[in-house]
Parts: sequence; structure tokens; C-alpha cells
Amino acid sequence: LVTEKCIQGIPHLVVEILSSNRSYDRVKKLNKYAKNGIPFYIIVDPEDPAFEVYRLDGQTYRLEHSLTVGDTWQWEEKTLDIGGLFAPLSAK
Repeated sequence: LVTEKCIQGIPHLVVEILSSNRSYDRVKKLNKYAKNGIPFYIIVDPEDPAFEVYRLDGQTYRLEHSLTVGDTWQWEEKTLDIGGLFAPLSAK
């Protein structure tokens, strides 16, 4: 539920773009989100390029998909072209 001050409740998924502190994103944040019951945790690594989908299984995440350029991901009747995430931005 979105209010004027904050978002209340548990989101269906969190998407994390890896920062320079990769271990913090991959370990501490992953464990924090699992503890709070977020069903999906997605890690996007712009340097690799990689798109990893983790699904909550009990109290820990398990890797469900490891995708890269050329792959697609389907979620809730939507299809995402992974290559489009890593395409260079064009100047206008």
C-alpha cells in the first residue's frame, strides 16, 4: 500500500542493480529481504551482464533463473528482453 509518507507492506519483488559493494548486495541485502518475506529478489549485474532471479523458498532464496543477453524472462504474463536492459543508451 502506497501512502504519502511511505510504502507499507511487503513488495512482490525487489530489483537490485549491483553496486561497487557487491558482497553487501549479494549477501546482506539478500538475507535481509529473505527475513522480511519478499518472494522474489532480482540481481542485475551491469558489468557481467547478468540477470539473476531468486525465489524465496522457506526462509532462504534459491536461484530460479540466471539469464543474460539473448534471453527473455516471463513473469506475471509479461515478457522481458534481458538484452534490452544492457543495450547502450542512445543520445537524443
